[in-house]
Amino acid sequence: MSNKTENIPVPKGDYGYKLNFTLKDDDGTVQDLTSYTMTLKTWLPGVPDTLIKTGTCGTENAASASVGKCYYSVASGDFDTVERYLYEIEKTKAGTVESAQNGWLTVEESG
Repeated sequence: MSNKTENIPVPKGDYGYKLNFTLKDDDGTVQDLTSYTMTLKTWLPGVPDTLIKTGTCGTENAASASVGKCYYSVASGDFDTVERYLYEIEKTKAGTVESAQNGWLTVEESG
């Protein structure tokens, strides 16, 4: 089951940091991410077949994975356009793909 977030602000052109996520079910229970591979996907509203960015998410260690914590490492060029995107984190394990969290990711001007 997927947890919907309100909005994640991202400074335009910044990189070398982590977007941190805590994945929870709709009832607020953290998802155990042990043995899962997580993927961040972003796209423009109304154009879900055209991904703007897709990348693997990591976990710090087994303890953080067991309490639903993962991150995406922002690289140069990932978010260089001011725009509001939809995002989803998918988790995959043994041939099963589940939508774990979704919401808005807004790239904002930074000074």
